[in-house]
Amino acid sequence: MENIKQLLTVPFSQANYKKFSINLLNDVETVPLSENTEIPSAFKSTISSYTIYGKYSDSDEKNIIVLSVKVKENSNAQKAQRNFIAHLLENEFSDYSAALVAYYDEHRKNWKLSFVTIEYEFGENGIELKFKPAKRFSFLVGEDEPTKTYVQQLNPIYVSNENPTVGQLSDAFSVSRLSKDFYEEYKKKYFELYDYLIGNKEFLNEANKLDYRGEDGENKFTTTFCKKTLGQIMFLHFIQKKGWLGVNEIWGDGNKSYLLDSTKEFKGNYFNDFLEPLFYNALNAKRENDRYLDKKIPFLNGGLFQPIENYDWKNTNFNIPNSYWFNDTETGLLDILSQYNFTVDESDPEEQEVAIDPEMLGKIFESLLDTKDRSALGAFYTPREIVHFMCEESLAARLSKTLNLDYDSILNYVRYGDALKETDFIKEFAEDIDQCVSQFTIVDPAVGSGAFLVGMLNQIVKLRTNLLQYTNKSFTKYELKLQTIQNSLYGVDLEYDAVEIAKLRLWLSLIVDQETNGLAPKPLPNLNFHLRVGNSLVDTFENIKLWSTRWRGTKKQAKVNNQMNLFNTDTVEAILKRLKDAKVQFFGTSDEKEKQKLSNQIEIEQMELIRSELVAQGKFDVYTRIEDMIKKKTKPFFIWELEFEEVFKNGQGFDIVIANPPYVQLQKEGGRLANELKDQGYETFTRTGDIYCIFYEKGIDLLKDCGILCYITSNKWMRAGYGEKLRRYLANNTNPLKLIDYGGNKIFESATVDVNTLIAAKEKNEGQTLAVTVDEGCTINLSDFLQQHYSINSFKNSDNWVLLNRIESSIKEKIEKYGIPLSKWNVSINYGIKTGYNDAFIIDEATKNTLITSDPKSAELIRPILRGKDINRYHYNFAKLWVIYIPCGFTNHKRNNEKPEEWFKNTYPSIYHHLVDVENELSKTRSSKSKGLYKRDDQGEYWWELRSCKYLDDFYKPKIMYNDINTRLSFCCVEQGIFCNNTVYFLQPNEADLKYFLAILNSRIINWYYKTLSVQLGSNAVRMFSIYVKKIPIPQINMRERMEISDLVNKELSNKNMDDIIDNKIYQLFHLSDYEIEYINHI
Repeated sequence: MENIKQLLTVPFSQANYKKFSINLLNDVETVPLSENTEIPSAFKSTISSYTIYGKYSDSDEKNIIVLSVKVKENSNAQKAQRNFIAHLLENEFSDYSAALVAYYDEHRKNWKLSFVTIEYEFGENGIELKFKPAKRFSFLVGEDEPTKTYVQQLNPIYVSNENPTVGQLSDAFSVSRLSKDFYEEYKKKYFELYDYLIGNKEFLNEANKLDYRGEDGENKFTTTFCKKTLGQIMFLHFIQKKGWLGVNEIWGDGNKSYLLDSTKEFKGNYFNDFLEPLFYNALNAKRENDRYLDKKIPFLNGGLFQPIENYDWKNTNFNIPNSYWFNDTETGLLDILSQYNFTVDESDPEEQEVAIDPEMLGKIFESLLDTKDRSALGAFYTPREIVHFMCEESLAARLSKTLNLDYDSILNYVRYGDALKETDFIKEFAEDIDQCVSQFTIVDPAVGSGAFLVGMLNQIVKLRTNLLQYTNKSFTKYELKLQTIQNSLYGVDLEYDAVEIAKLRLWLSLIVDQETNGLAPKPLPNLNFHLRVGNSLVDTFENIKLWSTRWRGTKKQAKVNNQMNLFNTDTVEAILKRLKDAKVQFFGTSDEKEKQKLSNQIEIEQMELIRSELVAQGKFDVYTRIEDMIKKKTKPFFIWELEFEEVFKNGQGFDIVIANPPYVQLQKEGGRLANELKDQGYETFTRTGDIYCIFYEKGIDLLKDCGILCYITSNKWMRAGYGEKLRRYLANNTNPLKLIDYGGNKIFESATVDVNTLIAAKEKNEGQTLAVTVDEGCTINLSDFLQQHYSINSFKNSDNWVLLNRIESSIKEKIEKYGIPLSKWNVSINYGIKTGYNDAFIIDEATKNTLITSDPKSAELIRPILRGKDINRYHYNFAKLWVIYIPCGFTNHKRNNEKPEEWFKNTYPSIYHHLVDVENELSKTRSSKSKGLYKRDDQGEYWWELRSCKYLDDFYKPKIMYNDINTRLSFCCVEQGIFCNNTVYFLQPNEADLKYFLAILNSRIINWYYKTLSVQLGSNAVRMFSIYVKKIPIPQINMRERMEISDLVNKELSNKNMDDIIDNKIYQLFHLSDYEIEYINHI
């Protein structure tokens, strides 16, 4: 059997491909090769012919067709190539769900090896398509293509002599497998560079010269330098793939191994003598004929290859070892990168090349945050399919609101374009849609690595490209992308490195569609004033407003209010006009001096507006402090109306705000964030809340009327106490259109947080939210899942936002109709004993016996105690643990004139010495932060007493106990005299109703219902907070019926499994139908 490399590292041939497919699939039913040239008219511009090689069925009886497809020369129509296979699977091979395909043309030395699958079909409510949506995953193979990835992923199947399943093949063609391997290698090289530079004296001296001082400053400069340098190297590999490096004459025909080849027989220090001059003398500077070292190298502009802080690269020698870049063991950075294929195409989830693409830069950015940093920043990378879904939905929602179009119709066109059979309505509105979309403004206020901006860019360009046939306009995809970036896309992030990665991804997205046609590549645009570093949530400094709302009025108001003379000649309006014009010029200029001049002008005039506002308030000293901070590269505020004045002119705002904002509890780090945000005027602020709640409010504030907010965040706000203000704010200020709860699906690789997506319009709440909880594993085709499984929910107040389908809504209504909330039954709810020092006060059986044997009087103070883990449904397991219970006030009540501690020591000597001995032993290894036995918070009048407990007598009565965290609600009756710790709650209904209440609380239906009330932990657990328990409905029935159910509980307590009978009785109390009962029984 030929080695896999022998067959895939050469130009395409039918013989080699046939051998490869037979070896890969093993039991292939081959057929005589016959080239079919009958191609449907829709594909004739892309496809020349196709050839069938064989058929294969896996052990699950899933069928695969093996094909090769000859494409027209220079055809890059990926969608058409994919849809052609979908067409064949639908019409010619309807029993097949996948295809192994080789795409080639007669002249290229490389070709694509693809695995195409059909993932789903539309239901009866779905839109009818010409082609069923298919997914294609491809390796680029052939002459001179890197082999590492496809050998690593395909070879185990290739050499196994076993029949692979469709699932195994899908995994072998998976991008995620490549991603994980690449991340680890990249991360290792990043830290290798970091460790070298942080110990390099000359590097640290340069950092100090640039005002990066002290340990924090030096770490920050080193981190930024490493990320930017590796980002530059990655970027060069992408444009190297375009053939733009080491060009002799014709752009596009450059050396696709330029960087690695430059290391051969290199003399000198590679970074000092080659990379720095390449970056700063070539890529960042215009040159005659674009020549550099006798080859053409493009001038890229944009700031990517500008020295960080303009460090003195010509006169500093960091002397990064050459072995870091290349070495004989091929572990240098360039050695490693040369083993991978690079693609500049950052396409949608239906078309993925198994290669390094720009999206991975975003994931790398996250992976380079260590666990502590990621937790502090709350930054989690949003998966491609979620980004794709949110961008499609928000774009369609905004178009629907702006042009009064049917939401579903425009959404389907956004998603599928001309794949729809019925597009007449699009022809009618094409001009309006194109004009509208071209003027949309979109912002991500927590831009991270730019995933949503790139996603929106791709969606807008895809839509406008599809509309070209109806609008009679003529734009290339490059021109559409450039327009969209300049007119529509904005982003802000607290992290400088994040903003730089976002710029990088937008530049790469431009490059993919730039055709040189023999001319030099166009310089990159300058994105500094579209993507900004700043704190999106803070627009004050020292609680002083830095921007006046009076500058945001109508022209008439502006005329009255703008008379403040800033430069003795200018009004605010004139300065804002100059700022807007300067930004437009800055975006497109490639002249370095002009760029610096415009940048300085914009920064100075923005600061002058801030100064003028502070002078008007008599706060000039504040301005001086702001200037000092900015000199130190710190700017702890962000004035949206000033930074993006062109968006907010005349009281407008953004059309779409889309984000995955950070998830950070405001109380962390001693409440640093809470203190920072408490005086910013946010209605959703609560000290116990999370920062993403504030981002919701800020996002709504940034929108123009009828604008669309689309966020993915933690879903805790829907039911958590801290989310009450946010729920009220959203209900009162938005119209929630769609709410998708991902339930227990793990969305983020680096976090276990449960999340949801909310799509809301800034308009009156209509109470008609399409809501759905996503089943496990159904996150890929979210729009279809939502369309097929949604229910209408009304979220019009601050009550918990619970997502229910139609049958669940009916069941919930009946429970609440026929039950009376526990809070109205005169039932008290309390929690157990807090000792403040369990190691001393909670004792086991042996210790109890020892204490009583030594001093029988000790028994007066020892009580049996239950923990949360001891509580089960109807029963408890006594773990033979006991609490030394000395109530607050006990000492003073019992003693006479003796000193308190002497009295206690003499009256209960065994317990006294036990407590002292435990404290002495634990104090040897205790943290200095621990207060110990004597100074603990939870104590009574003296250290041996426990804190005051007003409901002490209730422990001596029969009661119902339950754990504070449950996966399945569990309540049990506990007789008098048994205590519990503070992980247990207990309630005390009328003693005659005790067993009846127990039956209701343990029932299957209340277990389901409670999960619609409570905060959830993970996918199953719930918290048993009293505010939720008090809402549990208990049916009001007569005494005879109560006794009947109590008798059933007594039998259950006697181990006569009565669960089903009790449940059926309770179903009847709530008047559930047979269908509703069956539904609850199967959850």
